[in-house]
Amino acid sequence: MNELGEMEDLSLGVAAMMLTIVSDSEAPEKARMLINQVTQEEPGLPIKQVIIDIVITIITYRLTTLSRKEINVMLGTKLEETRVYKEAREDERNAIALNMLKDNLPVEQISWLTGLTIEQVQQLQSQAEQT
Repeated sequence: MNELGEMEDLSLGVAAMMLTIVSDSEAPEKARMLINQVTQEEPGLPIKQVIIDIVITIITYRLTTLSRKEINVMLGTKLEETRVYKEAREDERNAIALNMLKDNLPVEQISWLTGLTIEQVQQLQSQAEQT
């Protein structure tokens, strides 16, 4: 790590990848530093949320004994705002909607219960009919 220099001086992408090799004791501090750097120095950067997602994902996988709430508090973030979490929630809603479709519930009711739009439920219905 010494060959690359200090994390604070590296590009955001390289610094994020450095989180995979720093010690577990250093990782939370370095992650907070990186998230703060991204949010303060790069407010208009389109890749900002991607880097924050990468940092949170790395810390989540590195520190498996911590709960989601503990990671949120440690990093000052909300895991619920990450792309991975949002995609997992959407997948869960889709699976629930598919089960409801199999039980022949009306599309409007499925939409209301799952929070999916009627169009999304209809698209799932079409996909289910094709399989």
